[in-house]
Amino acid sequence: RMSALKNVGIATNRLTGTIPTEVGELIGCETILLYENSLSGTIPTELGNLSELDRIDVCFNDLRGTIPSELGRIPGLQSVDVSTNSLTGTISTEMGYLVNCTTLFLFDNLLSGTIPTELGKMSRLVQLGLFFNNLHGTIPSELGQATALDIVSFGENQLDGTLPTELGLWGAAFLMEYGANNFNGTLASEFAGWTNLTLLDLGSNMFTGSPAVLAKLPRLRELYIDGNLFDDLGGLCDAPNDW
Repeated sequence: RMSALKNVGIATNRLTGTIPTEVGELIGCETILLYENSLSGTIPTELGNLSELDRIDVCFNDLRGTIPSELGRIPGLQSVDVSTNSLTGTISTEMGYLVNCTTLFLFDNLLSGTIPTELGKMSRLVQLGLFFNNLHGTIPSELGQATALDIVSFGENQLDGTLPTELGLWGAAFLMEYGANNFNGTLASEFAGWTNLTLLDLGSNMFTGSPAVLAKLPRLRELYIDGNLFDDLGGLCDAPNDW
């Protein structure tokens, strides 16, 4: 057995079949890259045994089943990419235990349920991709505590409710996507704190009132607010001249 193996890179090949459960015996492994293959089956729960793991990327395969909650017990895990598969089930609350994680890409799957409030504990999270799933419910206000985020995408789900004012704390973010959901209500004045934002997609929702607060975002270059219920756009005339 290759007990000294630190990095497994078998990405961009023509692999078929399943990920063997024996992968959990690579105790010292730090990186597992299996993206862009034709792997099927489930993600082994045995991955939770790899206490030294800091990156796992299995995107662009045909994996099914749920995202193992056991991943949440790997303290040093910094990057999780399981996007573009056929994963089902919910996002486990254990994901919030990944306090060192900077990248969490779960997009383009069949995930359902709500966004766990525990994700707000991921204080080092920089990139959060949840788009193209079947998530419902509201964005938890606790998520505003993840102030290191610079890319956030919730698009193409079934999320609803108002955007929490706490999201105004995402001052580092330069890209936010909320499009094609069922969000409603008005845009809070706290969103003037999105001073680093360059792209904002609010399209195809049910926002009301005026998006005037967005005129205060000095770096905004792309704004999509089509398909909503805004009844007053006058405030946008006050936007910076270099929009």
